[in-house]
Amino acid sequence: MATVITHAKTTKELNDILELRFRVLEQSGLQASDMFKFTRKLIDPLDLYPNTINVIAYNNAVAVACIRATEYSSKERLQNISYNFSEVAENLKGVCFFIDMVAMLQEFSSRHLVKKQLFRMILILLARRQVSFAICLCPVQLTQTLTEIGFQSLQDPFYSEPLGQQVTPMSIKLRDFYTQFIQKITDQEIMRFQDAFYMSIFEAGEILVVQGEKGSTAYLIEDGEVEVVVQTPHEILPISTIGPGNLIGEVAMVTNEPRTASLIAKTSTSCISFDRIDFMKLMYSEPHRSMDIFKIFSKRLQESNRKIAEIQREA
Repeated sequence: MATVITHAKTTKELNDILELRFRVLEQSGLQASDMFKFTRKLIDPLDLYPNTINVIAYNNAVAVACIRATEYSSKERLQNISYNFSEVAENLKGVCFFIDMVAMLQEFSSRHLVKKQLFRMILILLARRQVSFAICLCPVQLTQTLTEIGFQSLQDPFYSEPLGQQVTPMSIKLRDFYTQFIQKITDQEIMRFQDAFYMSIFEAGEILVVQGEKGSTAYLIEDGEVEVVVQTPHEILPISTIGPGNLIGEVAMVTNEPRTASLIAKTSTSCISFDRIDFMKLMYSEPHRSMDIFKIFSKRLQESNRKIAEIQREA
């Protein structure tokens, strides 16, 4: 079953996050206060900040991971209890957000791609808000993930008494991160619809879409590979393999027509996903955006015509 990562906005999603944090705390063996034991929800004052952003991951409709970002303040004791980032914030000019409350159920803690996309999702949301950089105290188990994304160490690791583990202060410039993220996308017009996107992670062998079913979702591949297969009356034929940066399934999503092929994850694959309902809401509320999807359709038609011409020449 695919893991879905989304910007938590609804009351249910936010409650799921508070309950997940408590479950993770229980799994870690640490003791919660009596208040948290009573509510079975883990909350602190930073959750009430107006600019706080939360991201949550679901697997089979169960919350499995979450992460939080709040605007950094050198006066906020909660943000500086383990390490004071005020000097860093002064050196790197602009709006700074502090990332914390990374919580994952034990059975998902070894899934590198889930951890990676959890951070990517919140960084994309911050970049779109014109945030200059993000900072965090990185536990040892997340060092590889954050380094791959583009975080850089601010100093050597140290043991944090409040957090009860070895951590490394790290930061990332969000303009650089977002520029690299956008440059990898072939059909960049689709990014005009970012208000509608969420992330999906498929393990190798999982099916993204099934031939013949009506289209409801489009996928922009970020990591991994997807195999396109077509079922004929006599056999199942592999057609092609599609890699990162490519948009798939967008025509069926917009037209609501049956899928012309099936898509299967060839490797562990992460995608930016667009659902038809949210996508069409944006199209209706801002009709000028329809030109961007028409540009994508035009490129698809040109590519199809090119391939047909090549086949005719070879024949």
